[in-house]
Amino acid sequence: MRALRTISAGIAALALAAAAAGPVAAEPTSLHDNGNVRFSQIRYESSGKGLNGEYVKLTNGHTYPVDLRSWSLTETYSGHRYVFPDKWLAPGASVWLYSGRGRNGGANLYWNAAGYVWHNPGDLAVLRNGRSTRVDSCGWQGLGRGFTNCLN
Repeated sequence: MRALRTISAGIAALALAAAAAGPVAAEPTSLHDNGNVRFSQIRYESSGKGLNGEYVKLTNGHTYPVDLRSWSLTETYSGHRYVFPDKWLAPGASVWLYSGRGRNGGANLYWNAAGYVWHNPGDLAVLRNGRSTRVDSCGWQGLGRGFTNCLN
């Protein structure tokens, strides 16, 4: 009987401790994870700078370099799609993908789009690896500040 009371008291103490600790947070559903190549920022309002005023910044959160060749970035409002060339992204490094025309080099890539890519009032960017697996996404609703910081 004494053992049963001790066990019951122990269970009650554990339940009380769990309740005092507060609710347990669910696992995050975001793909923003330090082990992914991920969106850092999207500037969807060119602020009078033409097509290259729009850009997407991607950051490699892995501890090893990643070859972005055959990865794709899709803008879902109008269906614009960019396929990455053979581009290695070092650990912790970032690459900027500009909507307009230019010569790829260093940390800069160019979509060479004929018009603006991003829908200012709201859009969603989806990044997929070379196997078409969704790696990350970033979006916004409303005009806002003209850019969105995707790392939350």
